[in-house]
Amino acid sequence: MDAPKQARVLNRNPSADPSQSQRGDRQIVMPMSREQFDENWHDSGKMRTIVDRIMTEDPELFPPCLLKGYAFHGFARPSKKLAGMQLRKIRPSGGAEAFHLRPCFTTSYMTGTTDELEYPLLLASFGVPCWVLTQGFGHSDMYWQRLVERLGRNSLVGTTVRDPQRLPEHLAGDEHHVDWNGEKGYVATTAAEGCILGVGLTKAADDEHLTAAYGDFAAEARDLNPEYAPKTVNTDGWAAT
Repeated sequence: MDAPKQARVLNRNPSADPSQSQRGDRQIVMPMSREQFDENWHDSGKMRTIVDRIMTEDPELFPPCLLKGYAFHGFARPSKKLAGMQLRKIRPSGGAEAFHLRPCFTTSYMTGTTDELEYPLLLASFGVPCWVLTQGFGHSDMYWQRLVERLGRNSLVGTTVRDPQRLPEHLAGDEHHVDWNGEKGYVATTAAEGCILGVGLTKAADDEHLTAAYGDFAAEARDLNPEYAPKTVNTDGWAAT
């Protein structure tokens, strides 16, 4: 007699406001060196001095609820991927949900440190395949593929300009020709004040494709400020741009 099949319940319409945030959404990256980490990370008094200073210098790194007052709340579990690394917990005064502090020399998901990954990822940017990186630096092909793919997940505008009032009034836009899997591609780049704010890859330099490529920057900027509109955009005169 055949056993009855158990159907898994699948929710195709998840809530837009889940009861539990993803851990990565609640991480605050702390600008500090490895030496500062080793000396201060496990000392609450020293860490409070560092956090207070960073809050004063770069308040946009922190959610508004922490700027009104905070308390340290122990540590997360030790990382299985990165030996000796534990995120610190910090929560707003009043007992709301905790955030995690992560030193900037570690990469997201605790996949490694910036020092050890800088050179392999530089090679990957020149088209070195994942299996070569595995032979030269260990791990696995999928490890390197995930690292490369993960670089495109963050919003350039959202991680560069946290304050909507600091969005630039004057922009520059241009396309760079690249080799895209043996074919010609175009990288639509938006910049301002010496900083690259938008990068979009497209396979053609016509109105339709460039509108979509430059639209990546526009969408990210309007996530920060829905009413954002630059005063000027400097281009090279290409009609589609």
